[in-house]
Amino acid sequence: MRYLVNYILVAFLGMSFLFSGCEASDFEFDSGWDDNAADSSRVTVDTVQGIDVSMYEKARLFPGLVDTASERRIADTVVYLDLSRKYIQLGIMQEGPQSIYSSGLYAGAGELVTVYVPDNVWGLTVQVGMHTEDLTNDNIGLREPIAYYRKALYPGKNTVRFSLGGYLWVLRDQDVEGDADVPLTFCNVYAAPDFVLGKTDVREWERKVKATTVPWLELRGKNVAFSVERSQLDLYFSQRPDFAMEMEACLATWDEMLETIYRTQGFDKESDAANPQPMFPNRFVFDVQLRENKSRRSDNEQGMMLVRTASLYDDLLNIDSVADLHFINVYSMVAEKYSYFYNGVTGWEDEYFYVPLYRMNERNKEIGLEQELSDMGIDFKSTVPVALSYAEADTSKWMSSDLYTAKEEANRKKSLYLLPRVQIAEYENHYQDKPKWDIYDKLSHDRRVGNDYEGFFRELCDRYQVDFTPFYEHWGMSVSGSEREYASRYPLLDKQIWKINPLAEDPFEDVGQYETSSFRYRANRSAWKIAAWDSEGRENEDKEYKSESDWKTADNLLDGDPYSYWSSYLSPWSGGYQDSPSELPYYVVIDMGKEQVMDGFYYANGDARCISGFTLQTTDASGFGLEQHGEQEWSTVYVLEQTVDGLLKNEQFIDFPQPVTARYLRLVFDKPNLFMPNEGDEENFENFHKDRQQMFSEFGTFFINDKTI
Repeated sequence: MRYLVNYILVAFLGMSFLFSGCEASDFEFDSGWDDNAADSSRVTVDTVQGIDVSMYEKARLFPGLVDTASERRIADTVVYLDLSRKYIQLGIMQEGPQSIYSSGLYAGAGELVTVYVPDNVWGLTVQVGMHTEDLTNDNIGLREPIAYYRKALYPGKNTVRFSLGGYLWVLRDQDVEGDADVPLTFCNVYAAPDFVLGKTDVREWERKVKATTVPWLELRGKNVAFSVERSQLDLYFSQRPDFAMEMEACLATWDEMLETIYRTQGFDKESDAANPQPMFPNRFVFDVQLRENKSRRSDNEQGMMLVRTASLYDDLLNIDSVADLHFINVYSMVAEKYSYFYNGVTGWEDEYFYVPLYRMNERNKEIGLEQELSDMGIDFKSTVPVALSYAEADTSKWMSSDLYTAKEEANRKKSLYLLPRVQIAEYENHYQDKPKWDIYDKLSHDRRVGNDYEGFFRELCDRYQVDFTPFYEHWGMSVSGSEREYASRYPLLDKQIWKINPLAEDPFEDVGQYETSSFRYRANRSAWKIAAWDSEGRENEDKEYKSESDWKTADNLLDGDPYSYWSSYLSPWSGGYQDSPSELPYYVVIDMGKEQVMDGFYYANGDARCISGFTLQTTDASGFGLEQHGEQEWSTVYVLEQTVDGLLKNEQFIDFPQPVTARYLRLVFDKPNLFMPNEGDEENFENFHKDRQQMFSEFGTFFINDKTI
């Protein structure tokens, strides 16, 4: 057996030690002797062994006492540490689960524990107690402010004593590596009846828990480790006859949840890959109190800490809550830990929060834990019909803004973001014979390891050789002009996959063929030139802001962003108002660079001072600068009028009676805006001509199917 030598060598500890077991002579007692003064119906004191009882009463309060008379001490036991497991740094500003090894052992309050470490094994620390939360500034008397103790371990004999006692962890320096089976010998300890998934006999475990007086133990899977009170398990045993049998399914579900998060976040499952998933378990430690009196907290040292309430215990250990995924409070701590790029590869909010939950729903349904999709904390079942109705509506929309007009905004927003992801996963499985979520996992992986990719929309089109623009438009998701042009190399998506309903017995029942012949192709505006002018021939853009990025220029009409807009010129603030520079009309003039065939145009409103309409004109003239628009002859193509009632529809398409061919366009604004003054303010409103300000967000043209840009 080989042991890796750490970079620090301590010369005087270089000698070898014989592992001959732990004799009474090995103990050294610091202070205090057991006087049998403790008083408890369950705890007595062994006066034969020397115990520091100076903190007995405080230890009785928390973390609890071991019955030293009835509980059998282990004189000599070996714990094997896998030092070949690597600590995984997830990324900049992100740390994975720390290199902590569970021992399955407990140190009694004030009792001396001896630990033997093999030669040439360095970088280890023993910790007595699981509770690392420092309550010095928040203590309300529920426990000692510092409830744990650490001591570095060196090759040979080490002793450690902590007056409060506690479960024994072994911590490893992050950069230390070694063999897979390094033995540490512990003496004068108690067995903590941990449950280890795949190793522990369920019924034997239940018997041991009921028989022990060790106050804290662990429930361990591959990816999770729960530090829990024995008394809470006793309560579960009395309340739930099958609790012990349910523990395997509970831990397996949590393990799978972390695996799902890892896959969604793009980690490699293989430990020797360039981007391996964390190799140590995510720890959840219950405590009697946390800093700032929070109910849950996370840090890099310990993991997730939870106040020992019945509801939080249920979130982790009650199979009904776990199977139904009704543990959002706890789950959110884990999701946030690993989701360092929330907007992810799609640019859709909550990508890495709700997708793993949904995937767990699918897994639980497959294995029979849950017969229908849970609400996942977002009222999913009741909001899916609303989301489907939104996607099916034959209007153009912007999801990012439309969501805020809905009732029950928060939950509907989350469902509207989640459902299109689900539909793409169903599409790739049902129509493309690919594994569900495959494209998400791949692109998340590429993103995490720094590989370049063209963006989710282009990757989606390339992967399936299909133009997904109709799907994006039905969901009101933004697609730039360059992306539209890129996707046009492929045939349009010909299935109404925005109608896929994951709640239906047949999710694809309502999915029909999409009529592509009437699809509106938006013209690529990337080469367009645009300018705005007032009636006196002056530049007409609001540039009163200090930062150029805040200017409301005409270019904003072509940027695809519903939250940027053009505004006509406003003078500096005076008396609480800004006046417009001149009388109407105002003009926005566009040079599309070449003649284009147009079947119509689209536009979107901006601020509350929305336009009441405009006249769209074209000209046969050519070769003039935009500032020379007043010298040209213009023909009216369309007169747009809108009212306040129609403004909630963010984006609208206007069909021409017949196709129009032109290079130059001019928008003429000759009517006051639709902004309504406050009651009693009409005079000032009129004096400062606020009704002349013109503002709107987007303008573009479109053509039908077989036209070319």
